[in-house]
Amino acid sequence: MDLTPEENALVGNAPWLLAKGSATTKLRDHLEAAHLALMPLVLGEHRDWLCPEGFDIHAVQVARGESLHGTPYQYLDFPKYFRRDEAFTFRTLIWWGRALCICWILQGPHLAERRRALAERRLVPLPGMGAWFGGDPWDWEGFVPLDSVPPEALEASSFLKVGRMLPLTPEVLGRSGLSDAVTDTFHALLPLVARG
Repeated sequence: MDLTPEENALVGNAPWLLAKGSATTKLRDHLEAAHLALMPLVLGEHRDWLCPEGFDIHAVQVARGESLHGTPYQYLDFPKYFRRDEAFTFRTLIWWGRALCICWILQGPHLAERRRALAERRLVPLPGMGAWFGGDPWDWEGFVPLDSVPPEALEASSFLKVGRMLPLTPEVLGRSGLSDAVTDTFHALLPLVARG
């Protein structure tokens, strides 16, 4: 199959490709700055969390990919814990062309306690707060604003993915704007992972 004229123009557009590369590098730096902003919060709070066995408070990942539902993405996972049927990860996802998603991905033990915290509305409400209901924790479609989450959807899901979806504005994508959005969301969502 041949390239469309639009695709051909894109492949040959060196300034656009250079700008994409530059933006990718800057956003990686911003994700790393968000990690540094989160570190003292995570280290100060984790003793009060319901953590999975084997959880490593220092595990972190900053990565990128080219196609999440057709568009590039970059993310920070910190703290990060994944096992076969278990997840305890705070993810910051810059989904190019779509949104900034900041959330806890939770699966496995303690899910009942986490559902209860959400059902009892113990979270600090922030703009863009909601939950994702898809087929698995890696599905980023199916976002529902928090005040519209049906209780039966919470019970039916084998995982929780709760956080914020924000527009990709210059304020949010700036180094301090991204770090502020991440730390504000982290604080707002602490009841999801806290003991009792």
